[in-house]
Amino acid sequence: MFAIAGIDGTGDYTEAEYARRFRSSFVRQLTSGHEAPNVGRYSRGPTVEGASTAGKGEAAAKFITEAVEAGLRRGQRLGVFLTGFSRGGGAAIHAARMLAQRRILVDALFLFDAVDRAIGLDVDEIPNNVRTVYHAMRSKSAESREFFGNCGTRFHKTTTAYHSKWFHCTHGAIGGTPWTAAGSDGSIYEGDSFVSHGMLILLPMPVALVARTVYENNSRTRVTLAQEQAGSAQVLEWMRANFDFEKDKVVLRQRLEGALPGGAQV
Repeated sequence: MFAIAGIDGTGDYTEAEYARRFRSSFVRQLTSGHEAPNVGRYSRGPTVEGASTAGKGEAAAKFITEAVEAGLRRGQRLGVFLTGFSRGGGAAIHAARMLAQRRILVDALFLFDAVDRAIGLDVDEIPNNVRTVYHAMRSKSAESREFFGNCGTRFHKTTTAYHSKWFHCTHGAIGGTPWTAAGSDGSIYEGDSFVSHGMLILLPMPVALVARTVYENNSRTRVTLAQEQAGSAQVLEWMRANFDFEKDKVVLRQRLEGALPGGAQV
């Protein structure tokens, strides 16, 4: 038996457009479709400014806490999982930190290219209540969202097993939202066409042409559509295998321990 909470990546303000774009995201897949008594909670990611990142993590921690406490009242010790993509990965780390304050152990944390792009949030380090981390990250060779960096890359070696793997695809593909179009040169461009065209309207010539060229060059990746699809599929295959492995570990532990009387997990 387990509880899992996930926070997805940054996306549109409108719920309908966000749901369309992230309908097959990997965080959604990991948190959905679990049969009782297992429970899952999916949350859309923060909006562009990232102001809601901390709140998303706190809501995930609250869900896990309530699930753990309900399990203990039934004499059951639940497995605890967290997952997140992009800014949602930062929120998931923040949730783990909140759970540490409540003395709740996290069996595994599944991160999809976690980034910290929220002011005032300290998520560079994995808290020591997390047993295992699996972190799928975009490779440097992809040249995707290079200015994002990554968070959750430091950890306590005495308490946490940390597994990371790099994939040659874009940041979006890591989270299950791969690009579906490429430029005339075959490379994927991560720029926003609305911004690119807007420069021609709002800026005087020839400044507009220079600005747009710089913007588009900076948005160019070293990823083709074939590499994008292949890389994204490899991410899901790797993470699903790890998720299944961690679920099996929880089942084995529960069988060995039997019912745990009320009390803290750690």
